[in-house]
Amino acid sequence: MSLPPRPALLALALAGCASHVPELYQAERDAVLAPLPAPPADWPAEVAVRVSSRAVGGIARAAVEAGLEQLDERIAVDAPLGVTAWIRPTVAVDALEVRPTGACDGCLRFDADLAGKVKWAVGGLDGRLPFTARLAGTVRFEVEEKGDRYRVRGRLVDVGKARVSAGAVRELDVAGLLGDHIDEALARVKPFTLAAFGSEGLPVRALRLDSTNRALVVEALTAARGAVPVAAPHAAPGTDWDLRVADDTVLALARRLAFQAGTITDYTIALDPRSLAVREHGFDLGLRLWRLAGRGWWRDYLVHGEVTVGRRQVRFRSTGAEEGDKSPGAGLADPLALLAEGRILEAVADGIREAVPASKGAVIGSRQLRARIADVRGLDGVVTVTGSFTLGGADLLEGAKKGAGRR
Repeated sequence: MSLPPRPALLALALAGCASHVPELYQAERDAVLAPLPAPPADWPAEVAVRVSSRAVGGIARAAVEAGLEQLDERIAVDAPLGVTAWIRPTVAVDALEVRPTGACDGCLRFDADLAGKVKWAVGGLDGRLPFTARLAGTVRFEVEEKGDRYRVRGRLVDVGKARVSAGAVRELDVAGLLGDHIDEALARVKPFTLAAFGSEGLPVRALRLDSTNRALVVEALTAARGAVPVAAPHAAPGTDWDLRVADDTVLALARRLAFQAGTITDYTIALDPRSLAVREHGFDLGLRLWRLAGRGWWRDYLVHGEVTVGRRQVRFRSTGAEEGDKSPGAGLADPLALLAEGRILEAVADGIREAVPASKGAVIGSRQLRARIADVRGLDGVVTVTGSFTLGGADLLEGAKKGAGRR
């Protein structure tokens, strides 16, 4: 494998063999770790994450149900002449739909149909009454920035008064009482974290949101030199969520990590990933080993490996290597062992995993939303990770239905 000299090294390369290897390495390191300029207002996305409208609907439903959970208790109500009265509603989401709205970049409007029964008692009389309700509101996702960490937070806002249809019960205004209590319960639903960005493996310097008929879109700008833009597909996601990042961006992240780490193996050898191609479920990584003791030497390898997934993890596992070019007097080394010791591929995989929405779980009411990774593959210079969500341990929409059934 022959690698052309990089522009930053051209002068040194032309200087010939008199240049010391440590100086060549230091020039590479300075170029990779040089500070980046402030991003322009219309910066291009280098990581694109989409949450399908179907999944957003399931998340909105879970948030509404988190409020409705609070209604499953006896509620004392005022009645004439000091008569003891109470109601106890049991309610579930019958249907919920979401659509984009111009209220904000990460906002989706929802319309929900509720159905339930209410137990009631007035004086010595009691009974059970069916009811239905309709309500509308917005699930708003916003970016919160704290230092170099970013969070995408979701919450219910602008929830209108529930329109309840119920029969009459003597002196009780059941529909009015239920509407008030539903409104109060939904107002108490806590915000939740859908995604978090900014880690050693995936440093981020800007984050933004967009919403379409197809998906909620999260776009990130990395802090790695050499990262390149990636576009979200026009077609709707075929899974609950997907994540796209270019091979060149993964390489840029790996180079940044490698040069930040410096030398390993008794502080004499440094790793330098120089090319990357991810194909289907495998990869080819161009790796240069720099020996920095004395005048030093360098040696290139082409490392082959597999890209696999667990339920919540992406893994890059090297399986073999071919020798390439080398400097005069270069010694032998084990690139696979050094890669394992440097843990660069593991750190990049961890960064990709952290970019997955709900990778560490998001608590919505009494249930936890978690991402499950289904597949990762490379095609046309882009790595795509796809997967689904679970809610309370079941698939997202199924979990929402089970949550409703508990009441």
